[in-house]
Amino acid sequence: MITTIQWKKRGLEKPPLLLGDFNQWEPEVGSDMPDKPDNIIWQYDVQDDARLEYCFFDQEQDLLFPDPQNTYQVHNGLGPMSELVMPGYKYDSVFEPFRTGKKGSLNELEMMSIQSKHLGYSKDFCLYRSDTDKMGPRAFLVFQDGFDYVEFAQTVQILRFLEESGQIPPCDAAFVNPPNRHIEGKPDRISEYGLNPDYAAFLANELVVLYSRSTINVCIGASFGGLCAIYTALMHPKIFPKAYSQSGYVGYRSDYILNMLRESDPVVEIFADIGIWERKVGATFLDPSELDFLMANRRLKQVLLDKGYKHKYSEHAEGHTWGFWRGGLVRYLPEILKGVDS
Repeated sequence: MITTIQWKKRGLEKPPLLLGDFNQWEPEVGSDMPDKPDNIIWQYDVQDDARLEYCFFDQEQDLLFPDPQNTYQVHNGLGPMSELVMPGYKYDSVFEPFRTGKKGSLNELEMMSIQSKHLGYSKDFCLYRSDTDKMGPRAFLVFQDGFDYVEFAQTVQILRFLEESGQIPPCDAAFVNPPNRHIEGKPDRISEYGLNPDYAAFLANELVVLYSRSTINVCIGASFGGLCAIYTALMHPKIFPKAYSQSGYVGYRSDYILNMLRESDPVVEIFADIGIWERKVGATFLDPSELDFLMANRRLKQVLLDKGYKHKYSEHAEGHTWGFWRGGLVRYLPEILKGVDS
């Protein structure tokens, strides 16, 4: 279906460019509307169930900004982005309070720190405990880029919503923060998530040992964190029998993780989803041969099938965004945690 984004020109101003997940975040010039010469439009043919994120770019000020005519926004590390959803997209009610760009809050969580023997430095994270007093089995979810999951994906609200609606059993979660979050400096998420055995050992042998009161631990991450989730499960399958990779950077280092999966016994369960517009992720800083996350994840799916891993894989008309990943949690967590309380 065709969707249209408009910009109303003001005087002699130079109209902004438009960029979004649906055009690989490449700035595009709009077209004049024949019947409304003061309006600039961009039109795209997208799926009926698509969800789009976009913003405008002011070339003179070198500034990204959301659509002033669209009140719907979602956040990421670069700031607020405008959002459009097509008629076939299912918007979960848990996100209604956040549709105008409100972030999740870290304030209600317990801030913790571990002096890691494996890493040689302190690791910050925040801890979520289910409010229920119900005794019995529960899951412990370990999120990479944890503070982003809390703020941009509203994960605490998702966990409460799914538990209160009976879709998941009571669970606890650790939201692990990478060092030097959103700033330059080492160590950082790349040094931790890039197939680092010391970081995987920290999660399995320190974080879980100290804070999990669960019968099952699940490693979860997005992008580089998705790669880390699968890698950690393969390195410590008895501790993390399940991993959920959201738009995982599985093509990293020439499909290294896919070769690990081929060479490992299929004892872990892998959950993965990817957006169909993730064809040029990180174009300004990643290896040019590894930008196509969609095709890399399709190779992941084939390896899981060929080796007989228990898995779930899906593709969606979305991009490499926290708006996509928060929806994935609602879709996938009930299946990931199925049977935990039985």
